[in-house]
Amino acid sequence: INNAGITWYESDNDGINISKQRDLIDTNFFGTVNCTKHMLPHLLDTKGSLVGVCSIAGEVGLPNRSAYSSSKFAMNGFLSSLRVQHIKKGLHVLVVFSGYTSTNIRKSAIKDCNSSGFPPGYGGDVMESNMLSAEETARHIFNGVKYRKRALRPTFVGKVTVLLNKLIPHLNDRLLHKYYK
Repeated sequence: INNAGITWYESDNDGINISKQRDLIDTNFFGTVNCTKHMLPHLLDTKGSLVGVCSIAGEVGLPNRSAYSSSKFAMNGFLSSLRVQHIKKGLHVLVVFSGYTSTNIRKSAIKDCNSSGFPPGYGGDVMESNMLSAEETARHIFNGVKYRKRALRPTFVGKVTVLLNKLIPHLNDRLLHKYYK
């Protein structure tokens, strides 16, 4: 399971910070690539499961999260390509588009955050109430592997966000802007 990562909350005044973009791409994307490189031969031999915890940000761009979203879109593309490339070899690839999960990633974000782990004004109270526990997320992932699913969106907000993005993208953009501000 490729799960390690870092995040960064950008303020509207930050602009595009190339150094932070590189940090997130190096950790979130290339970390997954490097781990997969070493495990892929074994997974192909055993027709095993490759799991990547990608984030809803890997399907839908989130405001003030361009570096994080970019790293997760890259991860999604990499894993999805491997799935198609090795389909006849029996490799199972599950991409987990997790929503907010109660972990310490927020508290170690590369940005000054309040005690809840969110930047001031980032809607932390609303998000906190919609979070899954790490244990709930793990159960979803276990079942995703068991039933050899190709994608998993464990949170209700994540499912609605992706659906709206496909059906009414301009409305979804406005709702995301409002939700995350």
